[in-house]
Amino acid sequence: MLVVPNSNSLHRLVGVGLGLLSALSDQTDTERKMQQSAARTEAEWTGLLKDAGFEVVASESFPLKPLDSAQMDSLHAAGRLTSEDIESLDRLADVFEGFGAELLLVCKKPSRCA
Repeated sequence: MLVVPNSNSLHRLVGVGLGLLSALSDQTDTERKMQQSAARTEAEWTGLLKDAGFEVVASESFPLKPLDSAQMDSLHAAGRLTSEDIESLDRLADVFEGFGAELLLVCKKPSRCA
């Protein structure tokens, strides 16, 4: 199982739209801090895993967030974004499938038995 950055996330789309990111695949401050590689799409991650000999058997994206991590944390700390608000955004991730900040990819190594 892998949890990796999603380049098609809502907050990246907003960042590009506002001119804060030049491309959806730009490495963010959080990714640099967490020593993560730049985000990729689900199809790109699936391709990389397939090339490494794995099969993706399930995937989902989460959480849905309209702002970057620092902005979300700041709003939460100020009480302007409640835990209930965050739970609502989590539920919306099912409606806006594929636009979550992270991708959860469940993989398996195919059996070599015929």
